[in-house]
Amino acid sequence: MKKLISLIAILTLSLSSISFASSTEQDPFNIGVQYYAQQDYTQAFKLFMKAAKQGDTYAQRNIGTMYQSGKGVKQDYAQALKWYTKSAEQGNADAQYSLAVMYQHGIGIKTDYTQAIKWYTKSAEQGNADAQFALGFIYSFAKNAKKDYAQAVKWYTKSAKQGNADAQFYLGFMYNNGKGVKKDYAQAVKWYKKSAEQGDANAQRNLAVMYGQGLGVKKSVKKADYWIKKAARNGNKDAQEFCKKFGIKY
Repeated sequence: MKKLISLIAILTLSLSSISFASSTEQDPFNIGVQYYAQQDYTQAFKLFMKAAKQGDTYAQRNIGTMYQSGKGVKQDYAQALKWYTKSAEQGNADAQYSLAVMYQHGIGIKTDYTQAIKWYTKSAEQGNADAQFALGFIYSFAKNAKKDYAQAVKWYTKSAKQGNADAQFYLGFMYNNGKGVKKDYAQAVKWYKKSAEQGDANAQRNLAVMYGQGLGVKKSVKKADYWIKKAARNGNKDAQEFCKKFGIKY
């Protein structure tokens, strides 16, 4: 699929953020957050470490993130894995997600889809929309895991309802193609549109096709033209090639 590369980018980007929740304003964690916001990563790391050693799961997750990114400390994937695991085992959903990403993509450890699914599931069950999307994607397309389209639809739906644009696109794709769910063009249009309105170029391209062919929606050349141009402007190569072929300026 064309979005395999973008998925990895999205997942990696999610790891660059840190947690901002803790107990009191004056504890080491919250002071660390202030230093992090000021881009004083060395001081932030020291304070997060102090809180992490006291058992603060948010600080532990942040230490993992900083080891992974190399902010405030020398990059060390083994240490990132260690601290994500400490936090994840105490139930921190963000750490569970980050740990799953490392297992899925073999970051600092051998690729292990069983562990990836385990930790994505724990995070997803706590409502993490990124983890829910990742599970849906694995069950749909992963070569190293057993496909289960019904499970994919389940997790795409949960993530899509929380506004995840990628999940909305793939849920539309599942309805469009009858994978894990009865084919339903109207539902496909619904989810493509939600994703397209958030700027997803693939959803915009597919929505143009639905309007152009009148699938699940009243046929509209005007709306098809609108969405194909949007998709082309946003970098969708199929849309760009279509516009070029028919002399459509976008």
